[in-house]
Amino acid sequence: LYVLSYDVTPTADLEVSVSYSGGGGAPNDIKVKVEIDNDAIDEVNEQEDLDLIPIPSSVYTATSFDVTIPKGQKTATIKFSLKPDQFDLSEAYGLGLKITNVTGTDAVLSGNFYRMVLNIGAKNPYDGLYNYKSAANQSLNASANQNDAELITTGANTVRTYLVNTYANQVTYSIDPTTFK
Repeated sequence: LYVLSYDVTPTADLEVSVSYSGGGGAPNDIKVKVEIDNDAIDEVNEQEDLDLIPIPSSVYTATSFDVTIPKGQKTATIKFSLKPDQFDLSEAYGLGLKITNVTGTDAVLSGNFYRMVLNIGAKNPYDGLYNYKSAANQSLNASANQNDAELITTGANTVRTYLVNTYANQVTYSIDPTTFK
């Protein structure tokens, strides 16, 4: 599971690499076919206790799901064009991908890396890096570069972080967009 967040803009690029992991580069051109895998999203939801839904096809396009790793190279790239300004911030999108066919090599397809799920979302206005000070332990506030807290979008008006320098607990903040409380 890879988490990717985008600024709310009309378009954003997403590149997904497909790799040949043998010694050196590919011995010859290797053709790789990738498909959407919504079952992978269901499995990640169950394993990680998440509620990802398949990203609607209306908010992305892919140049092609068939790529070629050229002879002597290690990777090929599937390119997606996203429309973050059309994302529903109240939803958690997943894009499940799996390699379904490989030709041009006798190399074994990885049992661990032939599938992936991308958690794709748009950043709400509260997503960002903030200065964090704790009344609980002032000695930790004095540490250089340790008072920054990253707030990460989890919904239209919610962000998640950890209680930096004090605890390891995850915290979710809900912000009232009218009062900013």
